[in-house]
Amino acid sequence: MKPLFKRRKGDQNILSPSFTRSIIGVVIVGVILFIPVFIPIRLWFQGTVSASGTGLTYISRAIFRKKADILEENIRLADLNKQLSVEQSELFFAEASIRQLESMLAYAETVPDVQMIAARIISRSTLGDNTIIIDKGARDGVMKSNAIIINEGHLIGIVDEVREFTSTILLLESEDSAIPGLILSGTHYDGMVVGKDGFAYEMLFIEQESSFDTGSVVVTSGSDGVLPSGLVIGAISSIDQDPSSPFIQATIEPMVNHVLASHVLIIPRYAQ
Repeated sequence: MKPLFKRRKGDQNILSPSFTRSIIGVVIVGVILFIPVFIPIRLWFQGTVSASGTGLTYISRAIFRKKADILEENIRLADLNKQLSVEQSELFFAEASIRQLESMLAYAETVPDVQMIAARIISRSTLGDNTIIIDKGARDGVMKSNAIIINEGHLIGIVDEVREFTSTILLLESEDSAIPGLILSGTHYDGMVVGKDGFAYEMLFIEQESSFDTGSVVVTSGSDGVLPSGLVIGAISSIDQDPSSPFIQATIEPMVNHVLASHVLIIPRYAQ
């Protein structure tokens, strides 16, 4: 650090040049700020400093405002994307529903003598009991064990419980479901179609001498006198043929996905 005072031979202590310049600068600033004649200069100086501060404040606020605008726009676009996704999903199900209704109408026209009842699915069970609820009941002529179909006569379940305005449908994949079926493969082979855990069924008690392949269509046989014959159940997807067993077992996969269905047709019990 430079000394404030310098000593020369034979002289007293004197101020160093740098310290002297600092003192002079302080004095000049003081004169400008406090002597009236220099008020315009003082005001200019203060205005310049204030203007600089205001400018920096404005720039800072502009930057933060820009960031806020970008964040708000991102939120708006995210909400718009969610809305478009919902609308796209609704459009998909609406189109699927229209196609299904068209196919059911076409099927109903092939059996004009049968007075089918159209119903809407209003609820699906989330308890794992494979049931749905429709908006038709006893008041509409629905009876227990009526067949429930979608599309071109594809059976998806039977009426299990009837109330005045609604009914509960037991789906074919329920383990409590068991209906007589018929394999269409040149010669017809009987068996019992039971529910299986998952979106598939099993056909039991098929005679060992039966000859059929995967892909063969299975329909209702009507042998129980309850369900009409010829309703499509599904197609054979695998065959379990044990020579030591008197019967063949087969797995059936449905040919339609009732999860996408919004409406069903109810076939009266007397329709054969």
